[in-house]
Amino acid sequence: QEIGPIGWTVNAGVRVARADDARNIRSGPGPLGGADLHYSVTDALAVGVGAVVQGTTGWSSWPLEADARVRYRVRGGGFAIAGLATGITDGVGAAGARAYAGVGYGRRRSDWSPAIIEAPVPTLIHEVTVQPGELPLVEQPLAFLAEDRIVVGEQIFFREARTAILPESEEVLEAVRDVLMEHPEVTWLLVEGHTNSRGSEGYNLELSEGRAQAVVDWLVAHGVPSERLLAKGHGENQPLLEDNHPDAMVVNRRVEFLVLRSDETPDDVVRPDQNAVPDEAWKDR
Repeated sequence: QEIGPIGWTVNAGVRVARADDARNIRSGPGPLGGADLHYSVTDALAVGVGAVVQGTTGWSSWPLEADARVRYRVRGGGFAIAGLATGITDGVGAAGARAYAGVGYGRRRSDWSPAIIEAPVPTLIHEVTVQPGELPLVEQPLAFLAEDRIVVGEQIFFREARTAILPESEEVLEAVRDVLMEHPEVTWLLVEGHTNSRGSEGYNLELSEGRAQAVVDWLVAHGVPSERLLAKGHGENQPLLEDNHPDAMVVNRRVEFLVLRSDETPDDVVRPDQNAVPDEAWKDR
């Protein structure tokens, strides 16, 4: 289980084996179990401590070891782990000291699921004056055009550490597409990807670019002309909240839609190269 960067694992079991004499001890069944506590320094790197019991001489002996480890996870689910352990109780199965290393594969449940997103999503709030006897308008569209941007009422969710868009985000993307179809005067729409500060700066920049391009690809696949769309990633460089804010890890991880307008006539418009869109032009938006 993980909540934010803190995670833990608890397991218990029984070693099943035929009891047999080995030199001066009786070996065979015994208790198995462990507990682990780890902290994710970045999306890829985690450190942890734990304790494990590996009993082989029945239920009267509980050989317990304590260990510390480092885990590094790569994209796609692969990971490597290395650690040191030492026995803290007597008994066969608890070493005086040992080192270990291993590799494995495991896909993590995405922390982009809306069920665990509790932070408020930034949106544009309109002030409405309600006359006596009138009911206020409470329904807000999933996406609408507001000056130089398309405002969305929900975040766009991706698989953790990947660019794949989760199915629950297709509804808000459909709303963005509908806004573009209803407003042909929007010549270019810049799709901007942002990440939080977990992970290296280079990794976050690459991830944000890939996610922005994934949104562009989705819109093109659903009827928006590609010449109206641009993609750019900013990585962790334009946070909405400081890292010490409790919601920073969620809120700073987002996709935004900026409208680029031109004063030139349509015949003279040249679609800008997406790699040439300067960071400085958007840092205050």
